[in-house]
Amino acid sequence: MPVSRQVEVRDLRLFLEVAAAGSLLRAAAQLALSPSSVSKSISALERDLSTRLFERTGRGVSLTPAGLA
Repeated sequence: MPVSRQVEVRDLRLFLEVAAAGSLLRAAAQLALSPSSVSKSISALERDLSTRLFERTGRGVSLTPAGLA
């Protein structure tokens, strides 16, 4: 399955920060980024990898099995 763009180290760092924070909003605050830019970056990463990495809930995010892998 081809990736439409190269996954960069910053994408992986952002993924790890969101996973650790359990929230796009908390991760954005910790990284001094806007929540919308974090959300767009995570969505782009998921699209490029053709899989959902996070389940969005009303209280934040949790890793999917693919995100855990």
